[in-house]
Amino acid sequence: MYGQNNWFNRGGHEFIVCRHQAIPKYARKEEYEVLMSILKQKYPLYYDTMQNIYGNDGSSARCNAKNMFVTTGKELNEYCTFLFDVLFECRKQIGDVERKNKRYNALFAERLFTVYLITNKKRYKEVDIKYDRKFLTFSKIIINRLPFHGNSKLLSKLRPLVYKGSWRL
Repeated sequence: MYGQNNWFNRGGHEFIVCRHQAIPKYARKEEYEVLMSILKQKYPLYYDTMQNIYGNDGSSARCNAKNMFVTTGKELNEYCTFLFDVLFECRKQIGDVERKNKRYNALFAERLFTVYLITNKKRYKEVDIKYDRKFLTFSKIIINRLPFHGNSKLLSKLRPLVYKGSWRL
């Protein structure tokens, strides 16, 4: 549908991502060690990058967290192939843990995304995400860039959620 001249590729970016942030150490050391052993065994280059960014405890001043990004289908497929291979192996080894917070795969994915970008030298642009109903910057970028028809049902549903007051695309 879209060629090389679409809006996304104009800036030469392969990904648009949330601005990096500091991330605390991973709370369950034994789970983090499982992740690291999988990377070391199956993806040594990713393991080296993970060590450089997060060290032995999973903390870093530089993490593109939130598991939110925009990319092309090709890039998404490449990233998901790596990501889900690692996460499924983690699930096999760690299993369904007996605790209130079972989000370890999501927390691993936040760390692995940054590792993926850096290891593969992906070109990306960081944007701010604001959680205020007035300024959902990320959503505005998407809505303003997608080729909606003026009377689109999807667009009419998105407008009130993202913008307050009158506006035009």
